[in-house]
Amino acid sequence: MEDFAAAHSSFVIERGYPQAPERVFAAFADRLDPREFEALEGWLSAHRTKLAASLDRLGTLLAEADGSKNS
Repeated sequence: MEDFAAAHSSFVIERGYPQAPERVFAAFADRLDPREFEALEGWLSAHRTKLAASLDRLGTLLAEADGSKNS
């Protein structure tokens, strides 16, 4: 079986604000709505089972591929 390589990288987006960090944080923190976190948790709950099944299947496929490489 042919070996494959993958190159991974990352990037950072920075934004500067001409204010003290405490003031910038406070400006964003004041706008956070607790309902947004509830909506995210609801979405995660709804999709957690699908995600777990997909990860299990991926693990099986990787194990099968690894087994065929060693044969």
